Order: sequence, then C-alpha cells, then structure tokens
Amino acid sequence: MKIPLLLADPSLKAIERLANASGQVLLALDYDGTLVPLAEDPGEALLPEATRDVLKRLAASPKAAITILSGRTLVEIRRLVKIPNVTYAALNGLQILMDGEREEHDDLVHAERIMGRVREDLDGKLGEWGALRVEDRGAGLALHHGRLTKKEADAAFERVNEVLDGERVQIHRGKRTIEVFPDIAWDKGVAVRRFMEHNRKLGTVPLLVCAGDEPIDMPALRMARDLGGVAIGMGREAARHGNYVAESTADLVRFLELLDGWLSGKTAAA
Repeated sequence: MKIPLLLADPSLKAIERLANASGQVLLALDYDGTLVPLAEDPGEALLPEATRDVLKRLAASPKAAITILSGRTLVEIRRLVKIPNVTYAALNGLQILMDGEREEHDDLVHAERIMGRVREDLDGKLGEWGALRVEDRGAGLALHHGRLTKKEADAAFERVNEVLDGERVQIHRGKRTIEVFPDIAWDKGVAVRRFMEHNRKLGTVPLLVCAGDEPIDMPALRMARDLGGVAIGMGREAARHGNYVAESTADLVRFLELLDGWLSGKTAAA
C-alpha cells in the first residue's frame, strides 16, 4: 500500500477527521531523530524553542496529552524536554513519570543485573574504535558511532554481536547509535498500550498519534497502527511500519502546529 505523504492534503484531512471524532489526542513521540535531528554527540541534541513552544501549547490543551518516548534515562530526557504536564517513558518505558508519579517496571532491577554482565563482557573489547562513545544508562547501553566511518561502525556492531552472543539482550543498530537492552517482555509498543489503557480508565478513548525513526521505535508505530491510530515513520524506511511518513523533524513539527490549530479550533486542513 502506498504511504501518503504526511503533509499532503488528503492525509491531513483524514487525520483531522480522526482527531475530531475522538475529541482527544494522545501523542507518543520519540525524542532523538524525531523531535530533534540526530546529533553526533547526543548531548547536542537540544529541543529547538519553536518545537518546545508547540509542545507546551498541546500539553496545556484539554484535548491533548503528550508522552515522550526515549531510550535515555528519566533524568536526562526531562532535562532536555523541560515541559510541564508531559508523561515521560524513559529507558524505552522501563521508567515512567506520569501525573507526577514515578513508576518503574518490575523487571528493572533484573534488567540492570543483565546489563552489569554486558558491561563486563564488553570491557576492553571496543578499544580499537576510539571515537565510539559509550553511554551507560544503567538498564541499557548506547554506543554512539556517529564519528566512525560506516566500515568502522559495521565492524563495531559485528563485534558487539559476537561478544554478547548468548546474553539475554536485544541489540539495535540505529543511524548513529547501537543500543543494547535486556531481552525482557517490554518495549515502546507495550509502553504505548499502557498509556492508552490509562486513558481509557479515565473515561477517554483518544486518537493515538505515534512518531519514531529508529528500529527500536517500530513496536510503538505498529501498536499505534494496530489500535487504529496514526503511526508516523520518520523517513521512508521507518514508514514501512506505520501508515504515514514525515520526511524530516521540520515536517513533524509543522504537523504538530497544524494539530494544535485543529484542536484549538483556529485552523482546518486545506
């Protein structure tokens, strides 16, 4: 099936109709590569003020709720986003901050034990790639290879897979990062379903709008699509798992601005 361009008029009208029919929208948005462009140094992936402004408006709307999905730690993603009335799903949902209450997955301690073994396994095995930046997230590991050549990144990825063969982990190769997480019955898709169930308990059935760009985001896109929502893949490759595509973070932000206009009654799709 051909995936419509997100900013094409027929696509906008279809999403606007869904949003108006539901009366409320639940946005589940990945951070790196989705709300902000990927950066060689993850510390430089800062949220532009224009993006923060539209997210603040949506977060303040009685018709919208926002969840930020990230593989980063809860402390780090809150520091980067800095928006009130937002739900955070950190470590791909193992840590959640919702309605001011912090939740941790039952398997978080077990996940940290697994990753302790992973760090021991990898110790001294990746030294030949000096530009490979290792970020320890406690219950996950991010190996940032943005400063490596493609050949070097391929070799590093192969080494990680060889060393960790037999460990209970998932290894995801992204555009600039190799992510290693425990292989437990949890992912961003399960986290998104958890947020939908929370809203249903509150008496609302919102339109779910999910956006992501990396392989680790695909369960969330598939969940949104399966629940009859809007699954926005950032780029053509990611869009294979959704039903809409945004070619860039700028396209996604433009869509969020339009969504804000629809929900406030200020604008309508052309």
